[in-house]
Amino acid sequence: MKISQRSKSDRVRLRWLTPILIALALGLVLSGCSVKSGGALGGGDADAPSGIIMSLTDSAPGAEYRTRTISWRMPAQVKESALYYEEVTEGAAKAKEPSPRLIPGALVPETDESATDYGQYSHFEAEMTDLHAGEYTYRVGTEENLSDPVTFRVGDPDEPQTAFLFFGDVQPDGGLDDYKVFSSILAAAYKEHPDAAFGLQVGDIGNVGNAGEEWTEFLNRAQPVFDKIPLMTAVGNHEITPYVTRFAGKPLRYLDAFALPKNGPYGYEEEFYSFDYGQVHVLVLSSNYQ
Repeated sequence: MKISQRSKSDRVRLRWLTPILIALALGLVLSGCSVKSGGALGGGDADAPSGIIMSLTDSAPGAEYRTRTISWRMPAQVKESALYYEEVTEGAAKAKEPSPRLIPGALVPETDESATDYGQYSHFEAEMTDLHAGEYTYRVGTEENLSDPVTFRVGDPDEPQTAFLFFGDVQPDGGLDDYKVFSSILAAAYKEHPDAAFGLQVGDIGNVGNAGEEWTEFLNRAQPVFDKIPLMTAVGNHEITPYVTRFAGKPLRYLDAFALPKNGPYGYEEEFYSFDYGQVHVLVLSSNYQ
């Protein structure tokens, strides 16, 4: 029997053709798949929740051990969204599906119509109440698009001390990539201090008060830590809308982005406020007014 051999040029063509055929086959297989993401950076499902941030909004005595407020973004066309949560009991697996405990998210209208991302997002807030010391898991979004489960811990009022993270300006002087540096430092700080009860940021989150792309990048970069512990913030002069002009106006984008205590003076709620956490009393002021 004579076995025919391919010419050298045929073999070269086959070597080029094989990876193309493999790529086409993979493309056909993957075309029938959909991937859901919890608002991951650098891509993911555009319909998924993003910018998920935990905070404290109830300033009543002991509320730091009973409540947590979650804020998050959905695409603008989404007008109903919810928070699902449950307690993680001893020895039980962490929740993989939405808990029966559901809190409808309050749709918060955007007020800064000059913002560069105005109208692109629906902003929701929901507060968990009647918590006690222990671990909880939550997810936010819609039935079709839920975030990945987030586990957080509520401290015990009898704990002898309170630790928290403190950081200042994170404004991106060199461009949006500067927020990657912030996220690296934040991740390292939280890894070093996993017992931190909350974080305190003292202003100048961005360069331009109504620059939507800066707010989007900050919220998404902050999410991996501050979806687990409360983020409490103060207004810097760079938060003033529409631009960095001292005493020029209200920090509208800032007020749209965060859920904070409303126990400050009338008309300045969330700019001036205070809260307690264990042995710590925090008073937040704004020097942007004469």
